Amino acid sequence: MQALWSEIVSALSLNTVRRILHRDLKAKNIFLKNNLLKIGDFGVSCLLMGSCDLATTFTGTPYYMSPEALKHQGYNTKSDIW
Repeated sequence: MQALWSEIVSALSLNTVRRILHRDLKAKNIFLKNNLLKIGDFGVSCLLMGSCDLATTFTGTPYYMSPEALKHQGYNTKSDIW
């Protein structure tokens, strides 16, 4: 189980480095295939162009959204960890 959490953190870290904002990260969008963890459903994701860019679009599953996204404030890749 510890290895799965480690893979999830590693995958999220890679998304952060690439400035990919998933915006709908939840258990339903994390897959295990052949003992490899995959994050899927990037349908509402976006690419933040600059390191200080913030997204403002209200999109994703409300139960899993960060407080700043729910308040229609700017948010970045840290919101995916919420």
